[in-house]
Amino acid sequence: MSFQGNQVTGRGINTQGNLWESFIDNNGGHGYCYINQDGSWFQRNTNGSKTFDNGRGFLQYTSPSGGTIIWHYSNSS
Repeated sequence: MSFQGNQVTGRGINTQGNLWESFIDNNGGHGYCYINQDGSWFQRNTNGSKTFDNGRGFLQYTSPSGGTIIWHYSNSS
C-alpha cells in the first residue's frame, strides 16, 4: 500500500484482524497504513498527509496543512 520508494519497516495484523504496514522514506519520514476487513483503508504519508477510503465510494484526502478534499466514486464495473 505504501508509495514506491518507501522502505517497509514493519507489517502485521492487529487485534481486530486488520493489516497494517509502517514505512520510512529516503528523508527519514515515517508513515503507516491500515487495510481493514471491511474493505476500507487509511494511510498516513511521510509528509503528514492522510488518505481514507471507506471502500464503498467515499475517499477523503487531508493535506499536511489540513486542507481536505473529498471524492465520491462508484464501485460498479
